[in-house]
Amino acid sequence: MINARLLGAGYPELYIGNPYDWLFMWALKDYDNPLFAFRYYMGEVFAEAAEN
Repeated sequence: MINARLLGAGYPELYIGNPYDWLFMWALKDYDNPLFAFRYYMGEVFAEAAEN
């Protein structure tokens, strides 16, 4: 569904080989709450970056 909307707006489909696209595709695996999954992952990334 997302790919169809992207194509309709003139954008390319999501591509799993692109790390940025992979992040969104990974978050969408959590059908109940993909936004929470995205926020959780980004929180982990920022926490790791803050430690270094």
